[in-house]
Amino acid sequence: MRADLLYGAFFTILKAVPRTLFIALIVMASAIVLGVFLAFLRMKRVKIISPLIGLLVGYTRGTPMIVQLFIVYYSLPYGIAYMANRFFAADIKAFDVPGLVTIYVT
Repeated sequence: MRADLLYGAFFTILKAVPRTLFIALIVMASAIVLGVFLAFLRMKRVKIISPLIGLLVGYTRGTPMIVQLFIVYYSLPYGIAYMANRFFAADIKAFDVPGLVTIYVT
């Protein structure tokens, strides 16, 4: 095993740690806010929204996270591009949507 290769890889990975922690912080904070909001709506038994939240919870618990990531990663950019082109008259292609948007939404 080459030590110089491991040494270089370690510092390359170390450069990405602040960005990774920032993404984790943003995602956790938004998940807590969204989770409290959805739990409040579900506890209040809002007539139409409560079953939809139950469906979302069942989907989230029933599918592996990697499958959810793949579904959102490959479908969300097309949805955003369609909505932007349809409602805002923008000329956005699906590949113009940054990957971080997909990470935050997922």
